[in-house]
Parts: sequence; structure tokens; C-alpha cells
Amino acid sequence: MCLEEMLGVEVPEGAMYYHKIRRRLKVAFDSAVREATADVAERMRLSFMSGITPKARYMKKCEGCSLIDICLPKISKGDNAVEKYMEGIFEK
Repeated sequence: MCLEEMLGVEVPEGAMYYHKIRRRLKVAFDSAVREATADVAERMRLSFMSGITPKARYMKKCEGCSLIDICLPKISKGDNAVEKYMEGIFEK
């Protein structure tokens, strides 16, 4: 959608690449996907403006994501999950 806006071209589909399993999934950019993308972009903008980073929620599909080591969804389960994680590191 950004490329369409910036370059004035039509982009009917894209792809998501899962590095861990070495698979690419084609995604058609239909009206439902475009609407969902616009909704997520607006929620991201509001989150950014609030200055509060939302906690990541771990799901089974996280295991196939190349960003799991950056996102760290397993350590953000509770209110003091980061503190517990850090305590565990220093106790070893």
C-alpha cells in the first residue's frame, strides 16, 4: 500500500516470508486486507502517540516468526515478567 501511494502504481499482492521454515506465503491485497491494514496502522499511530508500548502476546505462530528474538513475547506475560526474567539471568 505504501508503494502504491509513493510510486503511483498498483500492487495487487505481496508475500510474507517465514525464515525459520523457509516458506513464502502470497497475500492478495483485497479490500478486506487493505481495510485491516489501515485499521492496524491507525491503532499503531494511536499507540505511538500515547507513548506506551503494548505487551507482546505469545501465540504458537510466534515460533515461525523471524522477529521472535526481538519481540520476546514469552517474557511479557505478566506485569513484572521482565523483572522475573532479569532475576533468572543473574541467578544463574
